[in-house]
Amino acid sequence: MRPSLFLLVLAFAAGSTTISCGDGPKPLSNSAKRGRDIYLNKSAPKCGTCHKLNDAGSAGILGPDLDKVRQKSDQELRCVLQGVGVMPTQKDILTKGDMEDVAAYVSEVAGRRPK
Repeated sequence: MRPSLFLLVLAFAAGSTTISCGDGPKPLSNSAKRGRDIYLNKSAPKCGTCHKLNDAGSAGILGPDLDKVRQKSDQELRCVLQGVGVMPTQKDILTKGDMEDVAAYVSEVAGRRPK
């Protein structure tokens, strides 16, 4: 038996059944928590109408798949503030703080598996 396999078997035999494979997803910042609600409920049109984002359960196909784009928060903010292509700006609908929160949310959760 190889040493690493032996140690694994020994750990189970000793009653230790906890194996850690990392810490899991990092908890959302307070800004991202607020941004999730804005993403789902406050933007107009709703972000998920056009965008796919696993964490939000949105499956829009008109805009980019945000799980694949995975931009930094400042890049996301610029898109929400200025609009991109057919995406309208949200500056007349959301406050600057709201837009910062949405940007934080999208940048923190993009690429996560659905809950």
